Amino acid sequence: MPIVTVIGRRPAGGATAATIRAIAEVVGAGLGYEARDVTTFWIEPAEHLEYGLTLAERTDHTHAPVVRIESAPKEQEAVAALLHEVGRVLSEHMHVPTTQPFVSFHPLSFGHFLVEGEVPPPAT
Repeated sequence: MPIVTVIGRRPAGGATAATIRAIAEVVGAGLGYEARDVTTFWIEPAEHLEYGLTLAERTDHTHAPVVRIESAPKEQEAVAALLHEVGRVLSEHMHVPTTQPFVSFHPLSFGHFLVEGEVPPPAT
């Protein structure tokens, strides 16, 4: 079962839950799972030490979320396409202008997707 981790500041109001549902639907459909079978986490940059200080500082400064999808090695090609779809979902739900995405794989077949752009401050 795929695991999706979003590292970045949570959107204001109830947008976090809606965004997570939309991401689970996109990833589930893309890999042949039900959305309920996709485990999705949202982590604030300061809460996630695995990525190190540089990434935490970048996401904290730019508000650009980083997405990590864990899946089976045989799903690697499908995950590469899904990273772009997840970026689109984040753009729509968080109003992040999507520019050129950064995608990389490390040996455990995890994908990283960085949506470049500023998330506007929450409306007051």
